[in-house]
Amino acid sequence: MTADDFSLQEVPDRLFDPKLWSMLKLAFASCSQSSGTAYRDAEALEALRPDSTSFIASARRDPTSWENPVVAAQIRVAELRDRLLADLRNKLTLGELLATGLVPPDPSRVEIPAFLWSELKLIVPDGAATGERFNFEDVRIALTAPRPPNRAARHLNWIRTHLPEIQELTKKEILPKAKFALGTDFRVRDFNAAYSKIFERNRGRPPKRPAAKQNK
Repeated sequence: MTADDFSLQEVPDRLFDPKLWSMLKLAFASCSQSSGTAYRDAEALEALRPDSTSFIASARRDPTSWENPVVAAQIRVAELRDRLLADLRNKLTLGELLATGLVPPDPSRVEIPAFLWSELKLIVPDGAATGERFNFEDVRIALTAPRPPNRAARHLNWIRTHLPEIQELTKKEILPKAKFALGTDFRVRDFNAAYSKIFERNRGRPPKRPAAKQNK
């Protein structure tokens, strides 16, 4: 990452489309006013928290719902929220932005591969990205696209990201999975080097816990 990277909660006005973000804040202010609660600009970040869509779906099916100013304002906020999150996820998926995160209990920061964003949900107010396979905390995003990692680094990133699911496999069982995931970038030499660096062995089954030197 570069010096120009920020947590999700720090600079939403720089992470998101500025026009959409302004529209969301206005809609959120209208929603607060309609429900009789005070609006504070700092609280607009909470409007980006994903929630159940059942209420929105049922409200849309009932035309009379829009006659209620509170419901209409909530639907507007939900629509803008979805557009903002979809736009950010699209940029992350295309590699226009680069994100890193922590996967507890591992204290080291890892790059979140672009292909994972199709299955991750952004929880912007918590600075997190969650999914069925992975949960990242303290997510930080670089606002300027960095130089793509070299081939050797991509092999290292893949093994680090997939440690939970490959730790019980042998090296021979891990190799075809890495080859499939990395495609034309896969090289046996780079895979061997990454495997040796992370697990401190050249072959066999990985130890129960990766060696401490893997993050050096």
